[in-house]
Amino acid sequence: LGDVYKRQVDGLQYPKSDVINLEATVGTENGEPTTGTITWYNETHLVGITNDTILSLTTQETGIHEITVNGTKSYYDLGEDKVNITIAGLSSVMWESPINETDLSYLVTFDSVCKVKDDDTQAGIFNYSVNFYYKWTSDSFIYNGSSQTNSSGQVNFTFYPRQKGQLTMKCNITNDEIQYYNASTKEVTAIFNVLDLIPPKIYNYSVIPNVSIEANLNMTMINATII
Repeated sequence: LGDVYKRQVDGLQYPKSDVINLEATVGTENGEPTTGTITWYNETHLVGITNDTILSLTTQETGIHEITVNGTKSYYDLGEDKVNITIAGLSSVMWESPINETDLSYLVTFDSVCKVKDDDTQAGIFNYSVNFYYKWTSDSFIYNGSSQTNSSGQVNFTFYPRQKGQLTMKCNITNDEIQYYNASTKEVTAIFNVLDLIPPKIYNYSVIPNVSIEANLNMTMINATII
């Protein structure tokens, strides 16, 4: 085949929620229209067949993609053309654990987990930066570090409650220009009551005397270590 001409405009950006038409025209080396077998590929996979096909961008990763169209026909050389498109997605952060509006133990370390997901596929987004904040009662939020999400889109922050009362925790994200994501839900909060839930432990107790005790007569001494 002489040429396979894609009809897409090179360099356009599409939202990941979009569905685009892939169209191509096949011609001989003399510029005469002809027919042939048309196949479309991204960098790694076959994404369409025929000269007029539909591609759902939810099946593609965000970023810049090179879409290649090939035309084949018996007794003709391979014809090929390429188009570059940019796919941009929306991201949201959600709270996973501990469960919102539950009680937590004073002076007991716990893990708080947030997740960043793709709005269109609901799948977790890897290597997305998440900021963590906390505050007590009506105080202002205190920044407590940032971390990157794992392959499931989750990020974990360990927290040690040093006081009792109402604790509010927040995860925050911003746009990720490197991964072509715009943050639609930028932050999520969860509220907890931090209480002294662990009963005290009593050690080394003694009662003297511990036999022949009469009410309102004997003086009794009780010693114990309470932790």
